[in-house]
Formats: sequence, C-alpha cells, structure tokens
Amino acid sequence: MIKSFFCDSGARVGGSGGIRRALRQGRRALSTSCAAAALLAFSALQAMAEYTLQAGDVLRVIVPGMTDFNTAAAIDNDGMLRLGPFAPVPAAGGDLASVETLLRAAAAQMVTRRYDATGAVSFVPVPADDLRVTVDAYRPIHVYGAVRTPGASPFRPGLTVRAALAGAGGASTIVDGQRALDGAATERAQTDFSTLTLERARLIATIWRLQASLGMASADTPPDGAALGVGARSAEALLNAQRRLIETLDAQREAEIAFLKSAVAQTESRIAILTEQTARQADAVAADEEELTRVTQLLSRGVVPKDRLLDIRRAQVLSATRLLDIENDLERVKFDRIRFAADLQTAESRRRERLLGELATAQARLEEVAVRLDAARNQLALRGVAPIAALGAGVALPDVQIHRGVGALAFTLNPQLDDYVEPGDVIEVTITFVED
Repeated sequence: MIKSFFCDSGARVGGSGGIRRALRQGRRALSTSCAAAALLAFSALQAMAEYTLQAGDVLRVIVPGMTDFNTAAAIDNDGMLRLGPFAPVPAAGGDLASVETLLRAAAAQMVTRRYDATGAVSFVPVPADDLRVTVDAYRPIHVYGAVRTPGASPFRPGLTVRAALAGAGGASTIVDGQRALDGAATERAQTDFSTLTLERARLIATIWRLQASLGMASADTPPDGAALGVGARSAEALLNAQRRLIETLDAQREAEIAFLKSAVAQTESRIAILTEQTARQADAVAADEEELTRVTQLLSRGVVPKDRLLDIRRAQVLSATRLLDIENDLERVKFDRIRFAADLQTAESRRRERLLGELATAQARLEEVAVRLDAARNQLALRGVAPIAALGAGVALPDVQIHRGVGALAFTLNPQLDDYVEPGDVIEVTITFVED
C-alpha cells in the first residue's frame, strides 16, 4: 500500500524526514488545523448567509414593479458596486445585508418617472423597503490536479467537494484491487452517477416546491436527505433554495396582481373622463350644425358674406374630427380595461396552469434520470467499483485540498467529499491508491 500524509496546515509530508519537519511546525500547524475544522463545521446555509462578498461577485438589485431599478453588476476590483441608477457603494468585504442597507438608504432619496394612460408624467418615490439584493453569480471555483477536465467552474450555493469533482470529470484514475480497469469508461460511469444523483435530488426538491405552491397535501412534509439521496446538509441547502424561490415568485405574483388592479382602476377613471368629453364634444358638433344652417339661410338673403360660411364649415369639420378622436380613444381604453380585467381574473388559473406544466415536466425528467442513474450504477457494478457515495477498499481515493482566501487571510483545508466549497475556492486533487 502506498501511503500519504497531510499535516493540518495542508502541506504534504512523507517518510521520517517529512514527519520531523511536520512536527517542527508545532503550534502554527495545530492552530491552522483548528481554524480549518471550525470553518468546515458551518452549514451551507450559514456560510451563504454570512458570506463575505469579494470582487467578481455579481449582485442583482430587485425593486418589485420598478423595472428601471432591476439590474445586476459585478463588484469591481476596487471593491465598489456600481449598479444602474445608484451611486457606487462599497461591497467587497461586506455581506448582502450591508449592501442592501446602503442601497435602501440611497433608494429612499430617489424618485422614478411614471406615465398614466393619458401620457402625463408624474414622479413617485422608490419603495426603498421593498428593495432586495441577491447574488446573481458567485466567483467561479477552480479544480486542478488529478481530474479529467481541470479549470474553472461556476459556483452555486450547496456545491460540495464531491459535486465539484464530478463537474471536473472526476478523479483521473480508478483501480479495482490488483486489476487495472478501463479508467476512462469507469470514470465516465462514476461521473454520470454523481451528476445524476445530484440532478435527481434537485428534481425532487423542485417537485416539492411546485406541489407546495399548488397547495398539494403531498408537500406538507419536505423531503429529507434520504429521500433526496444526499446528505442532510445538502438536502437542507437544496430545500432552502427552493423556499427562497417560492418567496420570490410569490412576491412577483403579488406585484403583478397589484399592477393589474391599478391598471383596471386607471382605465375606469380614463373611461369616465373620455365619456364626459365625448358628450361635450357631441354637443359642440350639434351646435356647429345649427350655426351652419342659420348662416346658410342668412347667406341666401345676402345678410352675411361667404367667408363667414367657410369659417363655420371649417369649425364644423374640426369639431367632428375631434369627436372621432375622442371616441377612438374611448374604445381603445375600454379594450384595455377588458384586457386588464381578464388578466386579473385569470391570473391565478394561469399561474396554476404554468405550475402544473412545470410539475409534469419535472416528474417526467425525474423518471428519465432514475433510469439513467440505474444504468450508471449497473455500469459501476459490472466493473466491481462502488459509486462515489460508497467508496471503499479497492478504489482509488482522491486526496483533496481547498486553498481559500478571505480578504487578506489565506489558508488550506483538508475537506471531506460532502463538505461545501465557497466562491473562489481553488481545489487541488491528488490520488491515493488503496490495494487489498
């Protein structure tokens, strides 16, 4: 058996000379090991809630009903966030809550332009209390060493070391006891198994969210780690992501309903105004017709000049044209009101129809993934290799180190496969061969 040893500080040593060098590191190595263990003890949810923003993270600001203020931008190298209509604010080194507080304070001093149905402009204050800041994209992670496809990969909350290795193609060599196997084919099966396991878990969590949004009794109890096929922490991270999505979609639905109600009220007010204008203009047209008749009679008796008759006819044409314009506007606004009222009445049914469609798609996809997952499991069984979730003797074991930097602090961790990674992590993979 080929053995390898990692000291707590992340430096590899081997043999008696290496061990003596490790012992001489003494208190500094012990301190680093304790710090690493403490950092890995936090759950993914806590880590994301307390995540320290860094340059390269992309943040999105959302103000429901205010499209001009819904924008995203990356934190610049100088640590400042420059988002659309907002003045630059410091972001690097802080968290989402601190950035949200700064942007809310700025939004409280701002107004936005609104147009009513007549085209009139008004200025309304920005609802600062409704402003939310989310992470649109985290800094990528980097995986290198004994993997098939080293390089950068996108980060997502809940990403584990195991998933990061799967995304990099898995470890580069797998051995079954004394017998060398087809490494490429086995790695593909192992990668497929890991990827499909995670996809299955995400689909089950998505189905739970859709059923909960539809008010189905089957969603009263969220699925646990066993049902998802992942660890308890990964399951909690997946479910929390779905819960946040429910909150976001509910807020969007409420904003849409509020907009439709306001639109119906505005069109009704506009209809009342145009109806009154139509009546007044119709009276004006009738008065012009009477005046034309009177002047025509006077002209026949030679009492008034012809120019007077021409003026009356021009006024009559203008009045009639104005009446047609008002009537056209009235019909258009009536149509808008019918459309807004219909959208408001069918909003819930359209939402349920959309959710049911997504649920059917997710369930069909889950069945497909289950078939592919069984196939990947069978491929590994034919080669005498246990899936990554149950590695044991006779399998090449990956040794993983995470090189992490938070501000000016940099350190190395020796994680387990189910520990979480963080944005910007650099993952180094080596292989330890275990023989029977």
